[in-house]
Amino acid sequence: VRNSKSIKVVISSSWRIIWTTEEIQSLLKGHGFEGEVVGMTPKNVHTLPSWEGRKIKRGHEIQAWLDANPSVKTFVTLDDSTVQWLRGRQVRTTFTEGLTFAHVKRARRLLTQ
Repeated sequence: VRNSKSIKVVISSSWRIIWTTEEIQSLLKGHGFEGEVVGMTPKNVHTLPSWEGRKIKRGHEIQAWLDANPSVKTFVTLDDSTVQWLRGRQVRTTFTEGLTFAHVKRARRLLTQ
């Protein structure tokens, strides 16, 4: 990714429950993020028929968003829990460290593959 302004982010964090897209955009911008927050994963994915009877995890919410946006082919997930079926597109962070420069470098590599 040559231009960080071209980065588009979809929030799957619990932040999406307490803040709006605009509030998260402002928060990230205040920390130097130049990309754009374009949406959030669904909060009520458990109401979708394909998820009936399953314990809902963040990976299911991410997958539901991807399923609803089939034109998205290049993506990376940044999360502190493993999403097995997205593992090849995931940068695993830690709750204690948060997002580090090394994570950002790995995410950039994944986005250019």
